[in-house]
Amino acid sequence: MSKCKCRGIQKGKIVDEDDISLSISKAIQDAEDEANLKIHSAYVTIPGKYVTIVQNSIIKEVKDKYAGISVKDVGASIMQVKDIEVPEGKMIIDIVPECFILDNGEKVQDPVGGLSSNFTLQAQIILADKDYIKKISSIFKKAGVELDGMVPITLAERNLVLDRNELNDNIMLLDIGAGNIEIRCI
Repeated sequence: MSKCKCRGIQKGKIVDEDDISLSISKAIQDAEDEANLKIHSAYVTIPGKYVTIVQNSIIKEVKDKYAGISVKDVGASIMQVKDIEVPEGKMIIDIVPECFILDNGEKVQDPVGGLSSNFTLQAQIILADKDYIKKISSIFKKAGVELDGMVPITLAERNLVLDRNELNDNIMLLDIGAGNIEIRCI
């Protein structure tokens, strides 16, 4: 673990990209020294105020119902589910499949190999503020770190805090600290 003071963010807003980039570089250098390894890339969390999550579902016909659902069928369904109207100033940063429903009504996490003539994919389309993404990308580029992806803080916390059974319940995460109280209903 490593941390470094930064004056480039005030009240959750980016005010100085160069200061943030220098702080990231320093924190990464300290972490590399401590862990004795080189960091080339990272996943970055995005505050909830810059993220919109849109639910979408599609029905996908299986290419060969006698051979079962293929990896290609699943890939094509993920490409199809992201065909939504993206509001101006937003961009898609991720697609999170929630579940697949076979034509017999069975819900599965991985449909590959399932015998079904079609299936429904229910997914969350993660949209983020385009300007914020550009700023974050620029900051990490200046710091010499490649971005592997961006994860909404809500989803990251959900996956860290909740167990498998709680992921399907109506849960509220309450984050108290740093002068803010955030409530996330998941």
